[in-house]
Amino acid sequence: MRFAILSAVVAVAALFTQSEAVDLFIQSEGLERKATCSTDILSCSTTTLDTCCSPKHGLLVLAQQWVPGKGPRDAFTMHGLWPDTCSGAQVPIRECDASRSYNGLDNILYNYDYDQLYDNMTTYWPSEGRSNNWFWTHEWQKHGICVSTLAPKCYGSEYKRYQDVHDYFKQALDLRTEYDLYAALDSAGIQPGSNPDDSEIHSAIRAAFGEDAMLQCDPHGDIREIRLYFHVKGKSQYVLTAPLETGSCQGSVGYPEKY
Repeated sequence: MRFAILSAVVAVAALFTQSEAVDLFIQSEGLERKATCSTDILSCSTTTLDTCCSPKHGLLVLAQQWVPGKGPRDAFTMHGLWPDTCSGAQVPIRECDASRSYNGLDNILYNYDYDQLYDNMTTYWPSEGRSNNWFWTHEWQKHGICVSTLAPKCYGSEYKRYQDVHDYFKQALDLRTEYDLYAALDSAGIQPGSNPDDSEIHSAIRAAFGEDAMLQCDPHGDIREIRLYFHVKGKSQYVLTAPLETGSCQGSVGYPEKY
């Protein structure tokens, strides 16, 4: 009987798009799972947790970039939120959920928008060279689908189509707001148009957040990107931790004005 039902679902799913087929399969299986997850366990502290309760790849990297001509003059903009292995390696794409490799993220986010997420994306997550749609889709397909706690089954019956996409990008932007790098540097007297020593930038970040960050500079010695590292307590409480390395910036660092 189960085989017959599954065959019927597959046959009907063939009439739909990939994302619609995923929704149909979830509904057909009656996924009413609402995980009761501990809020105290930190990612990377154990290998036996339900991956709906704690990220399978439990070292999360928040990458913010400084790109002249892009975004507000007083804000770092987003590059991405990347789940890494607990040892700091990039997650192999084969370990991610390819069934959720949606295309057209600009339309998905625009149509889902009930909390100004799309507007915030265009402000704080602009693409440098290609379209925003390309950039956002790339980040989702390379990193977003690797966040195990955002799998549709983890929402149970409360899952709404593309809620995983919304929650991934909203989490990233919420972290960007909480860990405001421009404000951290400004509080230490480091402003665009200056050339601070890399040690001053590291000190400013530690003073603001209690942990250091990785600093990435371009070949000219200008600040390009700052990466903060997190473990996750429970499903979604991000806990800042020390970076695995200090980055490529050394000595005098260019911090150019944006405009």
